[in-house]
Amino acid sequence: MKKFMTRKHTEEHLSNRKERFSDLMGKGLFLLAFSSALSTNIWAQTTTTTNAQTASQNFTGKVCDSKDGSSLIGCTVRVKGKKAATITDANGNYSITAKPGDILIISYIGYETVEVPAGSKKASNIFMVDDSVIMDDVVVTGYQTLKKFNVTGSVNTINNEKISLRSSTGLNGLLEGTVPGLNVYNDNFRIRGGASMNSGNDPLFIVDDFEVEELPENMDMVESIIVLKDASATAIWGSRAANGVIVITTKKGKANDFKISYSNNFKVSAKPNFDDLHRASSEQIIDYDREAHLYGYNSMMGGFGYQGAGYSLSQEILNDYWEDVVIDWETGSVLPMDPTKLAEMDARLNKLKTYSNRKQLEDNLLRNAFRQQHLVSISGGNERINYYLSGSFIGGHSEYVGDKNRSYNINSRMSYKLLHNLTLRSDLSATFDNNDNGYTNLSSDIYNMFPFQMLLDEQGNRIADYTQFSRMDADKYTSEYGYLSFGKNLLDEVDLANNTTKNTDYKARFGLDYRILEGLNLSADYQYERYQSINKDIQSVNSYSVRELINQHTVINENGSSYRIPKGDILDHSQNDIEAWTMKIGATLNRNFGIDKQHYVNATAGFEVRSKHSTTETYRKLGYDD
Repeated sequence: MKKFMTRKHTEEHLSNRKERFSDLMGKGLFLLAFSSALSTNIWAQTTTTTNAQTASQNFTGKVCDSKDGSSLIGCTVRVKGKKAATITDANGNYSITAKPGDILIISYIGYETVEVPAGSKKASNIFMVDDSVIMDDVVVTGYQTLKKFNVTGSVNTINNEKISLRSSTGLNGLLEGTVPGLNVYNDNFRIRGGASMNSGNDPLFIVDDFEVEELPENMDMVESIIVLKDASATAIWGSRAANGVIVITTKKGKANDFKISYSNNFKVSAKPNFDDLHRASSEQIIDYDREAHLYGYNSMMGGFGYQGAGYSLSQEILNDYWEDVVIDWETGSVLPMDPTKLAEMDARLNKLKTYSNRKQLEDNLLRNAFRQQHLVSISGGNERINYYLSGSFIGGHSEYVGDKNRSYNINSRMSYKLLHNLTLRSDLSATFDNNDNGYTNLSSDIYNMFPFQMLLDEQGNRIADYTQFSRMDADKYTSEYGYLSFGKNLLDEVDLANNTTKNTDYKARFGLDYRILEGLNLSADYQYERYQSINKDIQSVNSYSVRELINQHTVINENGSSYRIPKGDILDHSQNDIEAWTMKIGATLNRNFGIDKQHYVNATAGFEVRSKHSTTETYRKLGYDD
């Protein structure tokens, strides 16, 4: 059956379709509006986030010492490439305005500069490293300070830690065995062997950027020692550095690091051991002299004359029997001695063989060497002023009786930061030495002394040694002609010695450092030094050297003897005065450049003016009476 829609039904149907269409349109418009709103919200949120990342913010953090974690006061914190900067407060805290991603540069005198991103974890707690920690990576040439990897020459560095372990040995012992290619022998230094036969082979010594006349004795005052070996490393010093350069840097104060320090060293060395010399014994020497006598040596010489060469106690005995050795000049053979005379001679020689002066020498003329050194220092400073004040004493004596040395030093090192890029430096020091030299020939006299020549007899009386002049003739000249005694006893020589040396050394240094821009620095330095050494040796009329000199110039005449030299003490005086000054002006360029700082340039330019005036005065006074 077919259905027919009436007009009324058609209108209702169309009306329903319109309502459904309206509902769909409404829902569609609602979804479109919601989608549009959601899209708008997302865009707004993205815009807000981007603005927060580019806006400046306030960043805070703390700066501490990497060693003990203590707060560092007055550190400079600045934004790289911008003018924004601040300093840390009393607790080491900082607050600075920067944008996320900016680089903060933290710098402090005496510490390695640090760079960290603003807002990072590292920026909240920054630990700075002391410059001394990286001393092994730094080379001080005397004109500039370079990173070791930027130095092309051969260098060796001895840092403060190594110096502290061996400071009691002095500079010689400190360098010996520490630096490859450096040899030290009898206070002479050789870097990679000798280069000259006549001009000397000692290297150039630089102390705190200047050539000096006297080296520091107390190694506790030294911060580092750098040895420059080859031509490329020493080129800056010119021909003076042909044998190498040893650069010594002394200690200085550090900002916000107040210290009161005391250090001491005591060194004891055992007295000389005669076994190491492998000296001939009394028995060996006497057997040698006896054999030469029996084979006719003394007979051929006609006995022992008054000349001192070859005289000894054994020769004195053999001289009594020289006529008992008969030589057959036709056959050249030597006839045997009379048995009675031979037995008598051997008895006297055998008694002499039992003598040994070793214990008397060890007990009366030798001792353990001793050396002590003390150093008291006060150091510290702040962002503008650093200071280092010290006083030291060095004293001791050698292994030979009679000598003694004392040395006093006071030192003041200051640096003043006048401007952010201008620093004034000053260094004042004075050294005073007072040495009693004792009997200076004691070691050689002991070495050349016959082992049977005693210092004391069984009763403790001193025995004269006539090795330098025959006793038989000496007794005759003193008793008949009025000559002074020809005998010598080392104990008397030690007691009579009056030989002193006094040294004074004053130094004054002033310098200016001006930073033109990063990596480019200008410096000007001036040093004045005045050194004086006075040696005064008063030789007593009773000493062997004075008696020998007077006897040499004594003339025998009809009325007895006349002395051509006054009978009195002798004064030997020598004085050396040195006055020197040095002025240096130079500029250094030391900089990395490039996107990754992969390029490096280093250049040094400047000039140096030096003046040195030395005066030496020596004289002798005979018949001296102080």
